[in-house]
Amino acid sequence: MDLADLIPFIFQSLLGLIPALLILAATVYYTFKRPAVDGYLMAMGSLISMVTQTFYSLGIPILRQMGMDVMAVYDRFSIPVGIVSILGHLMFAVGLFLLIFKTVKAPVSTNDPSGY
Repeated sequence: MDLADLIPFIFQSLLGLIPALLILAATVYYTFKRPAVDGYLMAMGSLISMVTQTFYSLGIPILRQMGMDVMAVYDRFSIPVGIVSILGHLMFAVGLFLLIFKTVKAPVSTNDPSGY
């Protein structure tokens, strides 16, 4: 693969990683503002998810372009990377549920005596 083909390929692959990067940035920002277990779980989960997504969107195609047998690489790494990906998604989900429960449980302070 020459440079003229490589640049659009990398740009297209990185374009698909923008949502994962935005989620990671939001969770890291939340963790810095309010350090708690829920923020740490969401940040670690989104980081793991972004790394595994990077492997699938950049790693496998680059290995294919290098002349490796893609099916052999995919078969060898799909189960371990899939397990790590599932763990990352579970960590994010648990952190998100902890955040939701903490937010819903918090009392609402208003100046309205009716509570609305």
